[in-house]
Amino acid sequence: MKSRFTTRTIVEAGMMIALTALLGRVILFRAPFGGKVTAGSMIPLLLIAMLRGPVVGVIVGAAYGIINFLIGGYPPVSIIQWLLDYPLAYAGLGVAGFFWLPGIRKLIEGKSHEPLLRARAIDLILPLLVLVLSTLAFALATGGFFADVPFVQALAAANLVKSIEYGGLVALAFALVWNLSRRLSRAAYFLPLAGAVTGISFRLLCHFLSGLLFFAHYAPEGTPAWLYSLTYNAQYMVPEIIISGFILVYLAPTVMRVLRERA
Repeated sequence: MKSRFTTRTIVEAGMMIALTALLGRVILFRAPFGGKVTAGSMIPLLLIAMLRGPVVGVIVGAAYGIINFLIGGYPPVSIIQWLLDYPLAYAGLGVAGFFWLPGIRKLIEGKSHEPLLRARAIDLILPLLVLVLSTLAFALATGGFFADVPFVQALAAANLVKSIEYGGLVALAFALVWNLSRRLSRAAYFLPLAGAVTGISFRLLCHFLSGLLFFAHYAPEGTPAWLYSLTYNAQYMVPEIIISGFILVYLAPTVMRVLRERA
């Protein structure tokens, strides 16, 4: 039986673990009792799982969980809590590899549209329309229109620079979502997103169980322990799912093609 851990696989695993550790240093939000939102630090572990399969993904994820504890983890309150928050939580990312198995890929690809939808005039018109309307809305808001200031006076008093900045951000977000919805008609874009959502959700489940079993005493009076644990862990895990999903949808097909050509 051919070994799953060839020299190339071990080198790739090491690179992905190193990238995960580096991206984990880019912290966008840190929860008070542990947990953080990063710049897509889970993506390398998701990619190694999709490239080399779920078994390799689970083992590499568990290895990173141990390394993550050694380089900056909190002292565990029990061995079960340590397993849930470190090795098992990151091992769960390996399930993303199931979405890249040949059988599942073939099933999904058979139900997806083969050609990527061509760019149309509406792909440019809609974001521009959103830009104009959102900028106008922000201008009216900064000018006091929604506080009963007349329309013309509100426009004259508006902060145009901030209105354009905020309107541009709204239009950019809309353009990304619009483009994403069109790309998801192809399996090459849907599968990485499904893998990211499922893998990181497994990590969320482990942290949720850890909080429910070992940190329920932090829950405010009158708040059920399960609700406190779910809310606390979702505040940083849900943004991680969104960030990783967006990045993978746009990058994974190219990255996976390059890596498979080297396999």
